[in-house]
Amino acid sequence: MINSVVLMGRLTYEPELMATNEGTSFINFQIAVDRGYSKDNRACDFIDCTAWRQTAEFLKRYFHKGSMIAVEGRLQTDNYVANTGENRKSVKVIANQVSFCGEKGQAPAQVNENTEFEEIE
Repeated sequence: MINSVVLMGRLTYEPELMATNEGTSFINFQIAVDRGYSKDNRACDFIDCTAWRQTAEFLKRYFHKGSMIAVEGRLQTDNYVANTGENRKSVKVIANQVSFCGEKGQAPAQVNENTEFEEIE
């Protein structure tokens, strides 16, 4: 069976590194992902994610609120009982890998046939 997710979006808040009682580090974070319908309809989805161990520590060190991030991982569902006594289900992405996608407001590098390069010997 396949359970694979790849997302790209922006962090919605500053990631905070936490640890389990056993000392395993993790970060819960959320990314805003554009639905991409059109320029006029800028709807997006807010996807909850969790990163563990080295992935969590890497995310805390290099990513901040508004950072563009690519997340590769898997979906996980959890069942729980709400304060009202109702049974609920949550869905989140368990991030196996996170990658840089540029900084907020940073234009992607443009290279064309007129771009000059320094020759290295």
